[in-house]
Parts: sequence; C-alpha cells; structure tokens
Amino acid sequence: MPDILKPDRWAASSQGNMFANLTAPFAGGAQVRDIACDATGHAAIADVTRDPLLVVAPAAALGATGLQVSAVLLPGNAPASFGTAVFAPWTEAGAFVPLHLPTVDPDVRTAAPFTLVLTLTAIAADGTTSAIAVNQIANQIQLQLIEGIFGRLLYALSAEKHTIRRQARELAAMRQLASAAGDALDRVGAEVAVPRLADRLAADAGHIVLQPWTDAGGAPVPEPDDNYRRRLALFRPFLRATRARLDEALNGPGANNAPNAGLLAGLGVQARLQIDEQVNPFAVAVHLISTGSDAVRTNFLAYVRAVHLIWPQDEPTANGVHLARALSTERRASVETLRASLRQSFNFPTQAALAPLLASALDRVGRCRRALGQAAHWTVTRAQDGTANSRYQLGLGADLQPPAAADLDALAAAVAHPPAIADAELAALVSAMTPASSATDPTGAWFLNACGLQTAYSVDATTLYVSHLPAFGLVIAGPANGAVNASATLQAAYQAPGDPTANVVIHDGLAATLAQWTASGGTAWTALSAIDATTAWNAAAPHAAADPALNVFRAAGLADLTVPAPIVAQLEALPPELVAVIALPAALATAVLTGIPSAADDLKRLVGLFAANGLASALPLTTTDHRVILTIGAIGLPGAGVNLSDRRSVGFRWYTVPLAGSGGTVKPIGSRTVFTSATAGLTAVVVLGYARRPGLNDPYEFRASVPNGTLLTIPQYEYLMNTLGEILPIGVLVNTFDLRQSGVDLNGDGHADPLPPSAARTFRPFRQDRHRGLVVPPLPAADTGA
Repeated sequence: MPDILKPDRWAASSQGNMFANLTAPFAGGAQVRDIACDATGHAAIADVTRDPLLVVAPAAALGATGLQVSAVLLPGNAPASFGTAVFAPWTEAGAFVPLHLPTVDPDVRTAAPFTLVLTLTAIAADGTTSAIAVNQIANQIQLQLIEGIFGRLLYALSAEKHTIRRQARELAAMRQLASAAGDALDRVGAEVAVPRLADRLAADAGHIVLQPWTDAGGAPVPEPDDNYRRRLALFRPFLRATRARLDEALNGPGANNAPNAGLLAGLGVQARLQIDEQVNPFAVAVHLISTGSDAVRTNFLAYVRAVHLIWPQDEPTANGVHLARALSTERRASVETLRASLRQSFNFPTQAALAPLLASALDRVGRCRRALGQAAHWTVTRAQDGTANSRYQLGLGADLQPPAAADLDALAAAVAHPPAIADAELAALVSAMTPASSATDPTGAWFLNACGLQTAYSVDATTLYVSHLPAFGLVIAGPANGAVNASATLQAAYQAPGDPTANVVIHDGLAATLAQWTASGGTAWTALSAIDATTAWNAAAPHAAADPALNVFRAAGLADLTVPAPIVAQLEALPPELVAVIALPAALATAVLTGIPSAADDLKRLVGLFAANGLASALPLTTTDHRVILTIGAIGLPGAGVNLSDRRSVGFRWYTVPLAGSGGTVKPIGSRTVFTSATAGLTAVVVLGYARRPGLNDPYEFRASVPNGTLLTIPQYEYLMNTLGEILPIGVLVNTFDLRQSGVDLNGDGHADPLPPSAARTFRPFRQDRHRGLVVPPLPAADTGA
C-alpha cells in the first residue's frame, strides 16, 4: 500500500504523479510499468508494446558520486537509442531519463520485443570512474516502460523538474559540512571564522615549523577539503561545553576499550583519550571571633548546642536538650534513632555534641562496621568545644582514637568478601569501596571517606581528626575575641599529618623526593632547623658572575645570585612553615663548588624530583663554610620566583561572615591575615586552603591525556588542542602537561619527544578573531578534495 502520508511521495518522479491521477479516457493513452533487471544485467521486454519509451532512474538518491548507465541491444550489441544515461551528483531517486526508444511499425504503432544489456559505472567527484558489479545493477537503478504517445508527452512535460530538484539538492548539500566542497566549504568556514590554511605544522630538529600544502608535483595548493572539513567539524554545529560533549568529540560512541570513533579518528588516532576529573579539593576552616564583649560568642555557641547539634549520649542533660526542641513527631523519631545508633558504635565524652551531618556520617561508619561484623566501639575523645581551635568550635569535626591496624585489616578483608547486607545504602557503599591495608592507609581513609567523612587526618599518634567537610589539616590560629577597631592577627596552617609544625606540601614533597633520591643512588641531604636555616642564610657567600658554582646552578635551571644579602632579608620574612632548607650532601656540594659538569646533571635531577612531587620553588646558595644549601618553597621565593611549577603549591583565601553586628574585614590572600571590626559583634572568619598534590587536578581543572604507549603526531596534537580549547566550559582549565611531555612524537621515530617550552604551545588556533570588514579571499584554485 503506498504511503499516502508522505509529504513528497513522488519526489522527482513527476510523470508518475501525472500517470496516477489520469482518468478515462486519458489513462488508456498513457501506460507505465516497471521492468526488471536480472543478475546478469539483462532487461527483457518480452511482449509487443505500443509506442514504447524505456526510461531509467537511480533506485536511491545519489550523493557526491554520479552514476552512468550504458545499454546495448541483443543480439548484435547495437547501442540503445540514447546510448548512455549520466546522472549527475545529487540526483534524486525517480529522476527518470530516456534510455531507449524502440522503432515502431508506422501503421500499427507497435514495437517488437527487445532485450538490453546494461552496464553501470560510478563517477567520483574528481572524475575518476569505477565499474559496478553486474549483480548489483538491479539494486542501483530502476527501469520503467512508458507506452502511448500521450504517455511520452506527459513524460516530456515533466522532465525538466528532475534538473530543478537535483540542483536544489546540490545547493542544500553545499550548505552541509559533510558534503560541501571547494568554495562552498570556504563559505562555511567564513561563517565560523575558520579560514582554509595554506600550510601545515611539521617538526624539524625539535622545532615546530610550517610547511605548505603541495600536490603530487610539489606545487603549492590550498588545504585539501577533507582536512579543512575535519577542522570545521569542531565548530559546526554549536557545541555545548559539557563532559559528555567533550567525550563524544574526543572519543565518539563505544565502550572504553573500543577504538576511537571521535573527531580525531579521521586523523588516524586509534586509542581513546582519557579525561581525568579527579580533583584535589579546597580545605575549609571556620573560626569565630567576637569584638567587644565575648558574651556574644559564648551565647551563640550555647544556642548552637541547644538548637542544632546532636547530643548522642543517653543522659539527663542530653535528653533534656532534645526534648526541649520544637520538632515534628517524625523528625524527633529520626533524631532519636540516630542517637541510639551512634551509641551502638561509639563511646563519647560527657555532654558531647556533633553537627548533624557529622553525626550522620559517623553513624554510617558505625552501621557499616556492624554490618561487616565489627561490634567493638570506637572512642570519640573530643567533639564540639567552644574553647578549642577552629576544628572544634562549631562541632564540625571530632577526634577519635585511631583504629587498630588489625581492625582496619579485618575491615578490608570483610569488604573484599562482604556478607549479605540487607540495608541497601550500606550494601551500595560496601560495593563501591576500594579497601587498602593498614600499612598503606593507617587512618582507614578508604573506609571513612566512603561513609561520608571527607577528612581523616592524623593529628598525632593518638588522635585521628574526622569531619564531613574537607578540612584535612587546615586550622586557623588566633584570638577568639578582640577590641573594636583593633587588629587581630589570624594564621592559617595547612598542617602535615602527624606534624603540626610543617606544611603538608613541604612535608610530603620532601619525604617523597628523599625516598626517590636515595633509591636512585643519591646520598641523603641534611634538613636544617629553622634556627640553622637562618644561620645558613646569613652565611651566604657572594660570587663573581663566572664563578664555577653559579655555572652549575645555571645548567641545572636554578637562580644564580651574585649578591645574596638582599635576598636573605626577604627569606627571613617568609612564613617559616612554607619553606624548608636542606644542605646538599658533602660530595655533591664539593662538586658544585668546583664546577664539575656532572654536578649540574645531579642537581638538575634532584630539582626535577622536587618539581614532580609538587614543590613550587628552589633557591640555591653557597655559604662561607663551603656548604651548598637549597631553600625549598611551597610558594614563590625571592630571587627565584615559582621556578619548579607553573604556579605556587599552596594558597589561602579569606572570607568573613557577620553573625552579629556589621562584621569585620580581613586581608583576603595569604597564610596570615589581619581582622578588624568597627563595631561590636560576632564574625565567622572562613579560610579556603589549597595544597597541590601530584596526580590530582586543581579545582576547576581537568586533565586530558593519551594511554601509555600512544603517541600523537603534530597534526593530531594540533587538532586535539583546538578541540580542548573549543569544548571547554568558561572558568575551567585543561591540564595537558602529561600529554605535552610524553604523548607527542615529533620526528616519527616511535618515541615520545617532550615538547620544549618554545614548542609546547605552538599550535594554530583554527578559529580566528573576527574583524569588521574582513573578507575571506576566494579559493585560488580548483580543489580536488584530496
């Protein structure tokens, strides 16, 4: 049954529409029927026909490839009346053209039976031809026999519409990126401000250079259509900058182990690119400070304890606090269930109180432990404490006795082979956990984090601080009360686990570097105390510009100070927890001082380890007692800046939230700030702290890389960088450091070539800035689409 709902049912077959709507007696003068073509390319009309005309059309609409139909008569292989029928690209299905007009008897107007042998040829856009298999002819064309003079007349009247519709399809195709070519493609490029390029990137002796596009004879030609179209695909259609859209553009559909099917696949990239969004979060700390009378702070803390915090113990004071709260029956029952569940898993100090979300996370820890077969209580040693530092003032964190190593290992074993757990939430949590041994993770962070405690920080050997907030080791030190219009100094410290005097970046970076340095055969250095560091700085020796030690420092990529005295004064003013000073081992120091060339290699290797482990800067100095000291910083150092990284390794941002009164003001940046308030009241001072950790992305940043063993060519690298630049949300950065260091093969030898600083960002942005009155020049020569 014909599809009568199709809006353009007849398409190019206008004569078919006419024939279908003829009524008697006209219908008798115009007859049409389909003629079959067999698997050998033969089309036979076995009966006598009246004023016949055999026409042929493509069975399906053509694209950029044309079609040629040739026919000969049997027997004798005489050409058909019209010889060869050629269908230009973009011809529609049903666009019939004459193929054979048989000779008819002049008296009775009939033609004898006849047989045609057909051959088909495809015509590519560049004019090259290729034969189509005989057994495929029936699938490629359709034949119709029109009978009657009136039928021939109707066909002739409608024949021009084929050309009009074909031209319309071609014009529409030239507006589509996939089918546009030549000047039409340039017009598409002009719309999105992406011009056709006259050259391409190539590598020459480690440098990226431009080479012109050339034809087979070496003559310069414009950029080929296929390459230009691939670049334009980044900008048409408009792409929303989302993770899903980026993954679709880079990798296309398919599983993680499937070949690349994204935009880069057209350039020969087989591996799927990796997008890493694992973020190193900000740490947060909150400190309450009152101005004028401190009663406003103590009253506020009493209010928080009475109205908001959870008191888990079953004793008169705690029960009285909860009974006094105006809660719905359902909410009261929920709170009582939470309190009872906490008591099943933890021992609490007298009148302990916890923030509701912290209490829920601890309860999840306890229920999960019980479900895994651990019934022993963990001990909470400190909860909310208004007299303590920022970790405890609002009940946002609590101290636990660290779990025993045997308990953690038993938890890991139970998670690896969990029992049946009826609680759906707990079952889902356990299935998502990645257990670790107590030797690898002595705090059990793998377990606590999964249960909702983002912070599991070892304060010392007997204290484990936990919080549902990302507090980590961040703490604010400073007064809880100050006078109106007086300055109060506050200090933020991002403490290392188990060592409250050291910054986490300095502590972890030095420890990791020392382990790697000694494991590779290096001799351990000597860490200097704060007093010894100051003494060493003040003993720094001046040098002539050509001094051997300075030559070694330059070769290692470090600063070469000839007059260190002004820098020493600045070093002494730095926050001591953000810098560390080490003395190089004696043998290496002697080699540096005497200018032995191998010393530069050793020093460069050491500095490279510092950089790889997240440290931001290093400043070398020699002393009058013939030592070589390195000042290592998590921030930029005077005389050196941030010379091991692209940015500092730690940072702090301060905010104030007025709770009573007009609030106060703080200096927003730095580990130390000064708080002042012009009125009496209470202010919550909030600090966000950041400590860079190797392997994790900074906030508002993601990492793009290729799998190990996959290398990109220069054109692939350029295309990838443009893709990342186009599909990038506002305010988000993409880290391509690993890609630039180990993912590009400049010379085609199969080995990664770390891009030098001069070449690392040498790629051409495809999209150019628009300028008023800019006219894109026409294509200078016919493009072959090669």
